Amino acid sequence: MRGYKRCAPSRGGRSLMGCGVPTRRILMRYTLVYVGIQVRDMDRSIAFYRDVLGMQVVRRQHVPETGGEWAELRSIGSKQMLELNWYPNASKFFAGPYRNGDELDHIAFECEDVERAYRELLEKGARPGHRPFAEGNSWLAYVEDPDGIWIELTGPIPGQSAAGPSD
Repeated sequence: MRGYKRCAPSRGGRSLMGCGVPTRRILMRYTLVYVGIQVRDMDRSIAFYRDVLGMQVVRRQHVPETGGEWAELRSIGSKQMLELNWYPNASKFFAGPYRNGDELDHIAFECEDVERAYRELLEKGARPGHRPFAEGNSWLAYVEDPDGIWIELTGPIPGQSAAGPSD
């Protein structure tokens, strides 16, 4: 790998300090939650991941904001999700026509404060994708990485915790 110094881990393998690894303080914790891919035919894709790979459908929902729908699938025993996304041709989330290679739709990271995370990532050089907004019981925002891949930020709606509205 170019540009990276090869280093031996410290005792116990816990640290690479002093080895050229950046030590900047991370302002907010981000946790990878799922990967979303675009599909051409939702029913066909669900059947493949369910019947061929043994995944279970966790949820499936129409999304009025995009005109499309999504489905979440999980392998038995895994915490990671695969989100299948289908968008109609008229949706601003679909830059059709569909081409091979366009399948990666977005990568989602959970964070405690979506609006703060959105501002923080823009300050660090991410490009804006979509300002924070509510979708169902979640607060979402999107930024783009240097290659244009959408990064979803997901968390509780302001004023609510994961348990529900605050008092």
